[in-house]
Amino acid sequence: MSNMKLNFIIPVRHYLSVKDWDSVKSNLVDTIHSINGQSSSNWHCYIVANEGTDLPEVNEKFTIINVRFPLNNLPDKTRDIQLFYDKVREDKGLRVYEAVKHCNKNTFFMVVDYDDYVNSSITDFVVKDADKPGWFISMGYLYSGGGYLLKHNKFDEVCGTSNIVKVSFLDRYTSQDGQLSLDKIKELLGSHRFIKKYMNAEGYDYKALPFPGAIYNIGISSSTSQTPSIIRRVFSPKNIIKKPFDFINNILNLRLIDEKIIRSFNFNKSKNTY
Repeated sequence: MSNMKLNFIIPVRHYLSVKDWDSVKSNLVDTIHSINGQSSSNWHCYIVANEGTDLPEVNEKFTIINVRFPLNNLPDKTRDIQLFYDKVREDKGLRVYEAVKHCNKNTFFMVVDYDDYVNSSITDFVVKDADKPGWFISMGYLYSGGGYLLKHNKFDEVCGTSNIVKVSFLDRYTSQDGQLSLDKIKELLGSHRFIKKYMNAEGYDYKALPFPGAIYNIGISSSTSQTPSIIRRVFSPKNIIKKPFDFINNILNLRLIDEKIIRSFNFNKSKNTY
């Protein structure tokens, strides 16, 4: 049991592709703070970023992996959405792959976007059930500042911080020289949407984590997803008029950021008002 570990992996975009790096760094500080709140010590975190990136200071539980990836010039999202996402998955997947190479095959890895929060009980839960192939996070929260969260019951469909996978699972997709193809890197490491499909195809018992596993920080200008804030999502006139049941459901799923949430996710108190 002592050899079992959960490896958190935070891929960080090329700093030259970000207009407001101070905002990214501030959110990364909160993500690091959240991960540091794990109730078990059987974890390590890898931060993958280009050389020269201004990163926050970290302790010995974190390893910074410096890479020399070229600037990822993303195509116009409005002209070719599939090409846009393909390029995002390629850049993210290659960064995650650099960290996976440092992980013991019998351990787990979890990709964490650099502006999200993770439940402090995740490591403890994972290392106690090490025979599983992994878990996906179906219960989680959306956050966009302020004192409220929005509960989401299909969390893995919207957020990249949503899969916990045994490292050895990747072995069946590697070539004879032990490498993943670029297509597999993009699907298995650069996206959160395909892991469940691959697990099910192989007959693995890939189940949902039985508690809210992460908080998805939305409505951030530097994010590639450009997801609307909670207020816009809940109180959108379009949703109120055309989707009244969604509106009511969103109202019922609003949650106050209380002391229990702060403890569960090692949430930074200074970032919210409640």
